[in-house]
Amino acid sequence: MSSDAFNGLAEYVNVLDTIETIDLEKQKYSSDIEFNKWIGKFLSDDAGVKNDKYVWSDLQNIYPSWNEINLPGLWENSGIKELKDLDGVVWFEKSFNVGKSDNSKKF
Repeated sequence: MSSDAFNGLAEYVNVLDTIETIDLEKQKYSSDIEFNKWIGKFLSDDAGVKNDKYVWSDLQNIYPSWNEINLPGLWENSGIKELKDLDGVVWFEKSFNVGKSDNSKKF
């Protein structure tokens, strides 16, 4: 929408003047730098990422020490102490048995 659309609307004059002085390229550059800092910290702090690979999803790994949790549900209400106040990423594993009658089915 152009600023002409606001002609005659006095309450927007100051807002439009401010918007016109914003250097969008500079804002984008600054935002990109902040995002790159954030994602770098996120990945370096995430125990599930090693050498830019998601280790929790490696099908060769078996995690017998993982707690059981009922899903769907909130992990904060799971009773697992480490998840109570966690804000972040959690990996889940689902195990199930495929019966002989399912051998011909595509999964």
